[in-house]
Amino acid sequence: MNRANKQPPGGKKLPVHLLLIVVFFLAVIGFIALGLFYYRYEARRIQNEKYGEISAIARLKADSMQDWRRHRLADVRRVPGPLVRKEMARLLTDPKNPGAKAALQIQLHINRKGAVYADALFLNTKCAVLLSDNPDPVPVGPATKKAIEAALRDRKEVLSEFFRDPKGIIYIDAVAPIPDNSGKPIAVVVLRSNAADFLFPLIQSWPIPSRTAETNLVRRDGDSVLFLNELRHRSNTALTLRFPLSDTALPAARAVLGEYGRFYGRDYRGVEVLAMLQPVPQSPWFIVAKVDAEEILAEARYRAWIIAVIVLLLVLVSAGLVGIIYRNRQEVERKRADEQIRTLNAELEQRVHDRTAQLEAANKELEAFSYSVSHDLRSPLRGIDGFSLVLLDEYQDALDERGKDCLVRVRAASRRMGELIGDILKLSRVSRTEIQSETVNLSVMAHTIAEELDKANPDRHVEFMIADNITGCGDPHLIRIALENLFHNAHKFTRNNNHAKIEFGITAYEGRLVYYIRDNGVGFEMEFADKLFGAFQRFHAG
Repeated sequence: MNRANKQPPGGKKLPVHLLLIVVFFLAVIGFIALGLFYYRYEARRIQNEKYGEISAIARLKADSMQDWRRHRLADVRRVPGPLVRKEMARLLTDPKNPGAKAALQIQLHINRKGAVYADALFLNTKCAVLLSDNPDPVPVGPATKKAIEAALRDRKEVLSEFFRDPKGIIYIDAVAPIPDNSGKPIAVVVLRSNAADFLFPLIQSWPIPSRTAETNLVRRDGDSVLFLNELRHRSNTALTLRFPLSDTALPAARAVLGEYGRFYGRDYRGVEVLAMLQPVPQSPWFIVAKVDAEEILAEARYRAWIIAVIVLLLVLVSAGLVGIIYRNRQEVERKRADEQIRTLNAELEQRVHDRTAQLEAANKELEAFSYSVSHDLRSPLRGIDGFSLVLLDEYQDALDERGKDCLVRVRAASRRMGELIGDILKLSRVSRTEIQSETVNLSVMAHTIAEELDKANPDRHVEFMIADNITGCGDPHLIRIALENLFHNAHKFTRNNNHAKIEFGITAYEGRLVYYIRDNGVGFEMEFADKLFGAFQRFHAG
C-alpha cells in the first residue's frame, strides 16, 4: 500500500496509453494480414468462378456455331430436289429456255427464305453464274470456287471459308451439287450468308455485363492463326489480323495448335487475359472466349479496398482519441487566437468603412470637378467655333484659300476637343454606374447603331453584315456604349475604303463564345494590341 501511495499522481496513465498503442498496432498488423489472406482467397475463388462462366459461354457459342453450320448445310441440301434437277437439266440443254429459268428463279427466291440469306445462286460446274436471286450478285471468288470444287468432288454439301466482296462485306457460302438422273453433278446451288447478319453478332455478344470480355473466332492459315471476326478492342481485323503460331503466349495460337480448356496468356493487345479455348465441332474453327485478368481481379481488389478502409478508420479513430488529449490543452490558445482574429477583423472592417467613405467623397469631388471643367472648357470652344464660322461666312471674300483652310482646321479642332470633353464625361458616368445584368439582343442593338451611322454619314456607303439572333447577358447601357465605340471606330477607319465592310458576329474560341466586330479598314500593328482597350489611346494619325 505504501508503494502504491508513493506513485506520482496520474502515473498509471502512461502505461495505459502505451498499451493502447501496442494493441492498436497489433490490431492493424492483424487486419493487414487478414486482408492479404482474404484477398488471395477471393482472387482464387473469383478466378475459378470466372473460368466457369467463360467455359460455359465458350461451349454455348461453339454449340451455337455448330448448329448454325448444320442448318446452313441442311438448307442447301434440300434445294436440289426432283424439280430443281429436272429444270436444271432443261436449262443446261437450252440456256434460253424461259420456262426452266422461271421455275429455277422461283426456287431460288423460295430457298433464300426472305432475308435469311444474302443471295441464292445456281452455277454450272465451271463456276459461272447461271441464275441469281440478287440482281447484282457478288462475283465468284477463290473461296467459293474452292467450295464448289469440293462439293463436286465429294458429291455432298460443303461450307466455304469466309471471304470479302469488293465492297468489304464478309460472306460465307453453303454449296451443294445438283446431280442429273445418273447422279453426276451438272451444276451447284449456293446459299450465301452475310456474316454480319447473324454469325458475327452471335460470336461478339456476351451474355453478362463485362468491360473487356470478348469471343474470337479463329482458324489456322499456314504457319499463322487468322482472326475471322471483328474484335471488340480493335477495328477492321476480320480476315486481316494474323499472328505466327510461334507466339505461344497467344491464346488463339494455342487453340489452333490443339490446346483445349483454360489458358492464361496475352491476347492480341499484349494484355494478360484468362481464356477458354474451345474447338467448333466438324469445322476448322476455334473459339477463344477471354476476359482481361484486370477485370476478373477487380472484385477481389474492391474487397481488399474495403479492408483497407476499415483499417484506415481504426487509425483515424485512434488518432481522434489522441487528439482529444491535446484538445483541452490547446483550447486556451485557440480562444486567445480567436479573440485576436475578431479584433483584427473589427479593425479591418473599420478601415474598409473609412476607406470607402473617402473614396465616395473623392468620387463626388471628381464628378463635380468634371462637370465644372466641362462647362468651363466648352464655353471658349463654342466661342472659337462660332467666331470661326462668322469669319468663314462674312469675310470669306477677304480670305485666300489658305486662310479658309486654316479656319476649317480651327473649327474641326474645336469640335474634336468638344468630343474629347464629352468622352471624358461619359467615361466618368460609366465608371460610377451600377451594373444591371440582363439578356440583351445584340443583333437588334447593332442594327440600330448601323442605321444611326448611315444617317449621320449619308455621303458614305458602308456594307454592314450583322448576324441574326445574337444575344448576351450584361448591362444594356454599358454594352451599348462598347458597341457604339467599336462600330464608330470601324466606321471611322474604313473611310478611305470605297468598299467598306463592317461585320458583327459570334464564334467559338477555346471553348468560349466570342463576339467580334471585323472591318476591312487600316487595322493596327499587333505590338499595340495590349493598349487596344485603354482609354483615349490612338494608333493612327487623323
